Amino acid sequence: MATSDTCVDVEPKSIAGALKPPDTSAAAVLAEIEAHLQNGTWELAQLPPGRRAIGIHYGGVFASTARMAAVHALIAIVTTEDLELESVDISMA
Repeated sequence: MATSDTCVDVEPKSIAGALKPPDTSAAAVLAEIEAHLQNGTWELAQLPPGRRAIGIHYGGVFASTARMAAVHALIAIVTTEDLELESVDISMA
């Protein structure tokens, strides 16, 4: 079991659990739920009796981020080819 301040020892089992202090991501959780409801990407449903949601049997956390080497290569190509580069911040993929 992790003892570091950067690791979470216990994953929340519900939305209510995720919103309890000291979790500071309550606003992000609510914003994501609201975006899904507005976009119609899913609807909240009850699990059938005896069934579990996706298990918590993962060795780490996956975060889709770019490697700095890839960012540097992209900037080099843009500069060499005299192109324009734009970026956007997307909160909901």
